Amino acid sequence: CWDLVVSIFCHTAAPVRAAVHAACARALRPGGMVVLEAFAPEQHSFRSGGPPDAGRLVSAADLACEFAGFELLVLRPLERDLFEGTYHRGRAAVVQLVARRPPLCGAVPAQLPFVAGSFAAGRTGRAQDIPSEAADHAGAAADAALDSAVPSRAPASAMAHAPSQSL
Repeated sequence: CWDLVVSIFCHTAAPVRAAVHAACARALRPGGMVVLEAFAPEQHSFRSGGPPDAGRLVSAADLACEFAGFELLVLRPLERDLFEGTYHRGRAAVVQLVARRPPLCGAVPAQLPFVAGSFAAGRTGRAQDIPSEAADHAGAAADAALDSAVPSRAPASAMAHAPSQSL
């Protein structure tokens, strides 16, 4: 289990995002934390970057559903100034989340209904089915969690890394 999962501007299609968030939730040790910042749907009003596909933007309501059962320490949509390089500068609409997994292991659902629906629609959960940007941003923690969470998924032996010591 991991102590912390950080997701900064990881924009994937909603079914992939929900699956990655569910896997990350299960990969956290009891009391572990998630820190996340992403562009919100209102970002299309700004010219400071973000995905052109509105389906890759995430709302506070989406995150509240995807991290149901977590203690939501911070969950807020806001506008802020970005200084993230040449293509991500200026005013932006973002959503921020800081959430803690409950201390009891069984408190996080094994699989969220939305995620179950995405797999029932033909997704195998195999590494080649997940867009590369999701794999790049989710990292080894999410991949290892998906290996154990999705029975039809082949192990990602190339990404098998042991978790680091507790922070």
